[in-house]
Amino acid sequence: MTQDEQFLNGLKQIVLDNLANEQFSVEHFSEAIGLSRSHLHRRLKKLKGLSISQFIREIRLEEALKMLRQDEVSTAEIAYKVGFNSPSYFHKCFHDRYGYPPSEAKQMFNSAQEGDDVKSEIQVDRKKKLPRLYKIVAIVILLLLAGWSFYNLSKKEASPNVEKSIAVLPFENLSDDKENQYFADGLVDDLLSRLATINDFKVISRTSSDTYREKGTKKVPEIASELGVSYILEGSVRKYDNKVRITVQLIDAKHDNHVWSKSFDRDLTDIFKLQSEIALQIAGELGVILMPKNKEEIQKNRTSDFAAYEDYQLGRFHWNKRTSEGYETSIRYFKNAIAKDSLYGLAYAGLADTYNLMALQGHIDAKEGRGNAIHLAKKALKLDPSLAEAHTVLGSIYTYLDWNWELAEQEYLEAIKLNPNYSTAYHYYSEHLSIIGRHDEARKIIDKAIELDPLSFVIRWVSSKLYTGRGEFKKALEELNRCDELQKDHPWTLHYRFLIYYFQNEHSLAYEEFKKYLKASDIQLPIVFESSYSKGEMEELLNWAINTHFTNSAYLNAIRGEKGKALDILEEDFNKHEFNVESTFRYEYRNLYNEPRFKALIEKMNLP
Repeated sequence: MTQDEQFLNGLKQIVLDNLANEQFSVEHFSEAIGLSRSHLHRRLKKLKGLSISQFIREIRLEEALKMLRQDEVSTAEIAYKVGFNSPSYFHKCFHDRYGYPPSEAKQMFNSAQEGDDVKSEIQVDRKKKLPRLYKIVAIVILLLLAGWSFYNLSKKEASPNVEKSIAVLPFENLSDDKENQYFADGLVDDLLSRLATINDFKVISRTSSDTYREKGTKKVPEIASELGVSYILEGSVRKYDNKVRITVQLIDAKHDNHVWSKSFDRDLTDIFKLQSEIALQIAGELGVILMPKNKEEIQKNRTSDFAAYEDYQLGRFHWNKRTSEGYETSIRYFKNAIAKDSLYGLAYAGLADTYNLMALQGHIDAKEGRGNAIHLAKKALKLDPSLAEAHTVLGSIYTYLDWNWELAEQEYLEAIKLNPNYSTAYHYYSEHLSIIGRHDEARKIIDKAIELDPLSFVIRWVSSKLYTGRGEFKKALEELNRCDELQKDHPWTLHYRFLIYYFQNEHSLAYEEFKKYLKASDIQLPIVFESSYSKGEMEELLNWAINTHFTNSAYLNAIRGEKGKALDILEEDFNKHEFNVESTFRYEYRNLYNEPRFKALIEKMNLP
């Protein structure tokens, strides 16, 4: 036996000794053989043409094939016996290796006559497929080379580098108590916030990842393509007594190949340390070089009180519902978190975020909400200056409530500097830029928000709004169609589609969309408007809406050319400090721009 054969046999024995250990990693393998990971990788590549993880997987699959001969052992049991913590992933790997799912191979063993070499038949059958497969692969390669050549000759700019990009899918709650979903979601949030601190590392927002909460609806490569990432992290959480078991799997989405998989059993009190450990291991697996400051940020814990942490996660869980009742419940939980840890800056930021949204959406008095939000955001930053969330809240207040453009921009830029992956900061900043007349910059910033959160209904809607403001109706409608895919027939979507059709004099389409919008807003239409559109009915419907439900809405008067009425309402709103600053870029007001009274309002707000 040669030295290389002895070396490979030794490696195989190490794998066999750890066959059922699902936590046996590449690091453990390197330690067991006494070689560095890079050295071991190079030697295996030279001898077998395999990476370390591929070599381990091959041994495990060979052992699985042997176990399938035992009729009393199920394929799921075999998966765990050979170190796969996911039966579905075991099935995929087995099929890729042998050309059959394990269940079919098991049936072949059961039906075979004694002495038949079914393993050989499986592998021979697989080899029979290869010549044809080689031809197909050769054709595909030629086509790809031709396409690649054409692309490189015709492209105007390099495609974005998404090698270091990741989405964390919702963790599955395996706890007996299904109410523990908030805990699983909280772990994802915390993990995302740690990963987001890494320089030049794109992390997709949870809003978009949450779209794939239903398991099995789409395959990993398809999800990654839709989110624009190279890697996907999946996980599950089981919480019991005072302990937690977390299983995570890092997947190279391009090749649908598991890069790293591990299970962690810890006390709940160790959850913070565990989160930073997982984030660091992910960074290491993706070859990210961490500066000391990055490492420090990843390992930083916002609180050391687990009960306060749980209350904060429950607060965010209810805050995400975006309802009046959800906001009220989240306030209670955020306050509970602060009561348990008065130095918990993130809980103050969550409370500030809630009061700010309630003020902006009309759930509470704007002045009261503004006062609470600004006090809490500043308190949060005093406790933890690194909170991008708190800076974004301040930026939002300075834009929409205070009209302090300079201070608002400073806060948005600071938030983005602290967390370059925080899509909400880009979302608000884009609207801010459009309000102050920097429309080209606003488009670049909202495009960045889309890159980080491509399946966010709100961000797509803001993108449509910005296109509409510039009169780019075709692009605006495309974005509204995406909004419909995310939330069908939302009032905001119906409203802007009505406006776009109206601006383009497509009154029959505008008429139908406005009726849908009113119904979606729980406004009962008179029976006279239930029929299909006929000439003149659009104006009658608008008259009815203004006189019945929209008496304080300037924009409906503005689009109909009722400039005096529109300006009366806008001036009244301004005097009550209820002027909607978005009016400065809304297409609805384009015919007011040259009116002296409108110019006077803009000048009073120090706007271009």
